[in-house]
Amino acid sequence: MRSFWPWLLLGIVFVFLVFLQTTSWLMVFGIRPNWTLLLLTTLSFFVGNFFLFIAAVIFTGLVIFSASSFLPVLVISVLGLLAFWLGHSLPGKPFFNNSFILVLGTFVFYGLTNAVFLSGHPSLVAAEALINAFFGSLFFLSLRFLFRDSHEKKARVAIR
Repeated sequence: MRSFWPWLLLGIVFVFLVFLQTTSWLMVFGIRPNWTLLLLTTLSFFVGNFFLFIAAVIFTGLVIFSASSFLPVLVISVLGLLAFWLGHSLPGKPFFNNSFILVLGTFVFYGLTNAVFLSGHPSLVAAEALINAFFGSLFFLSLRFLFRDSHEKKARVAIR
């Protein structure tokens, strides 16, 4: 029963961050982090079941679609699925891979949804990418702490 509480807390945070994406709350230096991108990217390192992750992507897409047009939702969904694949494919430490994928994902997101803004304001996109990486790192560390017991068990099983 102990493993139920981390998932419940994660669900509450998940819903909060997805709804936060549709508001102007928690802007940093006038820049709104892409909460949905950092949520899906960071979550991809902790959800081992691909179908459960697809359900999270679909839920996220449905919630943000109410406040956005179709193209950004599609791009975020595809980037989330690519983050799942990259997160399990890239060599190195997952913590640094998460930050790398967030920075890359931010530039790809603007390149596909608003290339004019990206070419006109690359420093703002770079600032948002760094802010996304910062909050993604905090979220990653929080999830690692939240699910520390399950990851330690997996590590012990993998060593044997």
